[in-house]
Amino acid sequence: MILVKTSKATAWVPPCRAGTRPIRKRSLSRREDCLCSGVGHSLDEEAIARAEFYRPAEDSEEMLYLHARREALGGYLPKREVVASSLNPPHAEIFASFDSGSGSRSLSTTTAMVRLLTKLLKDPEVGQYVVPIVPDEARTFGMDALFKVAGIYSPDGQRYTPVDAESLNSYREATDGQILQEGICEAGAIASFIAAGTAYATFGVPTIPFYIFYSMFGFQRVGDMIWASADMMAKGFLLGGTAGRTTLNGEGLQHQDGHSPILASTVPSIRTYDPAFAWELAVLVRYGIQRMFIEDHDELFYLMMYNEARPMPPRPEHADIEEGVVRGGYLLEPASGNGQRVNLLGSGTILFEVLEAASRLREEGFFSGGIQHHQLRRVGERCGAGRAGIGRGGAHLRLGEHTLQRARCADRRCNRLRPGVTENDFQLASRSLRRTWHRRFRAQ
Repeated sequence: MILVKTSKATAWVPPCRAGTRPIRKRSLSRREDCLCSGVGHSLDEEAIARAEFYRPAEDSEEMLYLHARREALGGYLPKREVVASSLNPPHAEIFASFDSGSGSRSLSTTTAMVRLLTKLLKDPEVGQYVVPIVPDEARTFGMDALFKVAGIYSPDGQRYTPVDAESLNSYREATDGQILQEGICEAGAIASFIAAGTAYATFGVPTIPFYIFYSMFGFQRVGDMIWASADMMAKGFLLGGTAGRTTLNGEGLQHQDGHSPILASTVPSIRTYDPAFAWELAVLVRYGIQRMFIEDHDELFYLMMYNEARPMPPRPEHADIEEGVVRGGYLLEPASGNGQRVNLLGSGTILFEVLEAASRLREEGFFSGGIQHHQLRRVGERCGAGRAGIGRGGAHLRLGEHTLQRARCADRRCNRLRPGVTENDFQLASRSLRRTWHRRFRAQ
């Protein structure tokens, strides 16, 4: 498009000018054909009478310029040409470093995510493609350690001395920075996410965006733009920091997110996970990179991150534990004890309370165990579509005293395990999504 700034009718020779200024429909008469000759255009009398558009000759300077610009923009019709990704997966040691847990030290999943990002930024395979995006409060998420590692992008570099210049992790802007610090502007941040998430198609560069935001201020503020990013087949990670309603008390209800997983469930290409442990988060990020940027699936990953610090347990030794995490549910603690059986499902930071509840139930004479199910609705939908929700093949999962074929759907699996309770840190409606697939489970 070419926008031309002109003054109306100044080029008209005197016989063509109107004597009055009313706004009305005008026609070209014989007397006014001087307009064409006055501005250098050659139209015959019939063309003037029909008020035809003037088209310069194909070899004119104007037409050559327009064709050159259109070719530079990729042609005359919009067309997406995606070259298969040549990205190599990050080194496995990055993710394996979270398998041992945190010992006696308490750690939040938000802190674990920042540590994982730090390692990914240093990775020789994917480090240059990682794009952390923060719409304000990077320090709230503990991301100031990334300032030194990656720097904050600024086209002019750092032109001032920050107030924390003497601190270890001072505010550092650079022309080659990788962090996009957007200020309090979720609209600008999601625009950057869309640009980075579609760069694989626009520029042939598989950038991996990690958009970190207060989970209360994500889908609630820019949900329409998140839908647009999915519509444009963007790829990347949406990270809902300070998720849930119990891990950031003291600032009122404005920060207590109880519904973003419900909003995320309305976008078909988003895979929502509610991990409780650092090693789960590492498994999901590794799987997301493999799924979106190595295998080229058009998906988005929405991962919940919590502010509550807990001692992180080590990764269990189950052979198929990683498959269970990415599938959305796995047996965390086999049922034990005597008496009436009750099964507990949980996810996110509330899973720690679920495990405590299972322990107390066993003390009171119940036969109880815990199952981590953080993507149960999607598992159930796959079952409803006639595909295996637990896995394929003849292998079996052992849940307490029951042995079930893995190819059975999630609702069959838990319906045969007697009554149960499911819990997380979100509104009842989010747990009711699971209840559809587990008729004997009660959402509390």
